[in-house]
Amino acid sequence: MQPPATPNGFFSEDSYTSGTPEEYYLANDQVYQGEYVFLANYWLDGQCMSAVAHLFIFYPGASDWMELTPQNTGLNMQWPSPQVMNFGNPYPKGACADLLCLNNYTDWWVPDAYFSAKVRGAIEIAQGLNRTIGSAGDMLIFRPRMEIPSPAKNN
Repeated sequence: MQPPATPNGFFSEDSYTSGTPEEYYLANDQVYQGEYVFLANYWLDGQCMSAVAHLFIFYPGASDWMELTPQNTGLNMQWPSPQVMNFGNPYPKGACADLLCLNNYTDWWVPDAYFSAKVRGAIEIAQGLNRTIGSAGDMLIFRPRMEIPSPAKNN
């Protein structure tokens, strides 16, 4: 089964499935205008009870991958990369009304910086995220990735 895709790109396989200690989202060259929030949720399905999560980004204007830190972004961040994630204080369903509230729980991480795509080619890292969960205008769209057919074998 292929990992899910969105109109703007696609996700890697889950690290538990792939056996590699990384997951990523690869955006298309062009994305819809809007605000793109980074979310990490630590699931209890692997061998480890905790992990250090890093968020690296590559965006137009950068020459290399950059970790989402105050030093690299120039922003005064309260929840920068990296973050320790574990199950010491898991999120109880319904406990938060806004996204940054999830940072009060050790199995979620929402950096307080996000991507803002205003016009084609103008993507910037912004701050001031204060979004309620499920705000009007929020969209999360998944679509199945197209499978590449394997060539027919001649017997």
